[in-house]
Amino acid sequence: MDEEQRTVGGISPRRLAIIVGLIVLVLVAVLAVAFYRQLGSLIQPSYTRPVPIETVETQDVPVERGVITKMLRLYGSIQPGREAKLGLQLAQAQVVDVPVFVGQDVQAGQTLLQLDASPLQRALAKLENELLEARHDLDDLLEGGDLAKRIQLQEQLRQARSALDQAERELQDFVSGKSTPEADRAEAAANLAQAVIELEILRTSKERKQQLDQLQVIYNEAEVKHGPYVLIAKPSEQDRDMELILRNDMLAKGEALDQAKLQYEMEIRAAEHEVALAELRLRDLDEEIAAGSSEAERLTREAAVAQAKAKVQALLAQLEALDQGASDVDVAKAEAEIVKLEGKVADAQAAVAESTLLAPFDGMVDQVNAYPGLVVSPGTVLATVVDTSSAHVLARLSEVDVAQVHAGQKVQLTFDAFPGETPAGILGEIPGYGSYENGLTLFDVRVSFDASALLLRVGMGATVGVPLLSKEDVLIIPLMAAQRDREGVYVLVVKGTKTERRRVELGISDGIDVEVTDGLVQGEVVRVPLFGPVPRF
Repeated sequence: MDEEQRTVGGISPRRLAIIVGLIVLVLVAVLAVAFYRQLGSLIQPSYTRPVPIETVETQDVPVERGVITKMLRLYGSIQPGREAKLGLQLAQAQVVDVPVFVGQDVQAGQTLLQLDASPLQRALAKLENELLEARHDLDDLLEGGDLAKRIQLQEQLRQARSALDQAERELQDFVSGKSTPEADRAEAAANLAQAVIELEILRTSKERKQQLDQLQVIYNEAEVKHGPYVLIAKPSEQDRDMELILRNDMLAKGEALDQAKLQYEMEIRAAEHEVALAELRLRDLDEEIAAGSSEAERLTREAAVAQAKAKVQALLAQLEALDQGASDVDVAKAEAEIVKLEGKVADAQAAVAESTLLAPFDGMVDQVNAYPGLVVSPGTVLATVVDTSSAHVLARLSEVDVAQVHAGQKVQLTFDAFPGETPAGILGEIPGYGSYENGLTLFDVRVSFDASALLLRVGMGATVGVPLLSKEDVLIIPLMAAQRDREGVYVLVVKGTKTERRRVELGISDGIDVEVTDGLVQGEVVRVPLFGPVPRF
């Protein structure tokens, strides 16, 4: 019974322990082998799998001495010598014509885009008129004030003096006893009737209306003559002079019309004032007769005289101030308004000039962002012109290679579009900042060269070879001749009709040939596969 309890499924505990131990050992062995293989792949250098020579076309090349230069290869593209992104700074208008297309060659001054200039020209004409009026206002201030205000004050002074004379006569008549309330009332009624008649005559005067109509016709004719010159899209110097002459003539005739209207209006107001004074006088006399107070009448007449004198003195003071010229504050305001309008006129003139977008130099249209009917605003790039007569290469330099190159270094250029052409170039300044891409910081470096001999196009790819190290009189073989296996680098040396695998030591490479420092002698022949991956050492 005890023996049966010490067995598990017919297997003794001792035998079970042995089986488990064997399984653990097997697992440990498997893990060890896997770890060894992984460690071996990390420790041993990578190599290029040997090219099966018998399956590809080959060429036998002798080992020679020569010069080899280690090159740093940068990749970039052709960029134009100049680039102009053209747009509007001030104008906002509708595009009416785009006479160019992308890729078209253009000359300096050629039209690239045409805007509707009519609204811009109207806005300019309006601002120029406002500026002219502001200058006239300033001249009026400096020469003695506003003419309209002077006429108004003079008319008010005439009325005030007339009222003063009337008040003084009435007071004198009352004191001397020559004037009784009843007689005064009769006279006042007659004066009122006469004032009403004179007002009606003035209002219905055909002569005055004919005079105003004639001045209006003269002004309208001047305005019609001036109008066409404002709408000229590209005025000549003669057109500008004529427009200025006609504008000044129009403004002068308009000022004469306004002055005549103002004078007529002032006369009507004066007549209305006389009627109002007569009505007031008549009403006062009626009240006086009703009250029957001689002392109150005397006091009233004296007060009327004092009030009329005060009004005359006030109007004289205003005219005197006007004769002395405008205040410094008024002049400063007028001058500030002129400066503001001059700025607006300059902007409007620039906006009109922008209505025709011109090519700034000979080149090619690289981009067009407008079409007829589009309303464009300031700040939008409408067209891009590039100068293809002087191109350069913009190459990308990695941060790991920055320390190996310097500005002014001579380089060699190659182009996929022109195999065999290797023009020399000069490396430009390395910028102090770069762009971070895919874990590396890259710097855009300009490479200048003479592009006149090649028909290059913007955007073509280019390779820039920067020489880092040069050696002379060294053994050189094609880079494709060198192969690598797990034991190192070897070449196939031709021995009659057979080849011999031989280990070699390599030096610097220019990407096409490679220096051999040990393993070959001058004159030996190596076999080079013409196809296959380029080895990396």
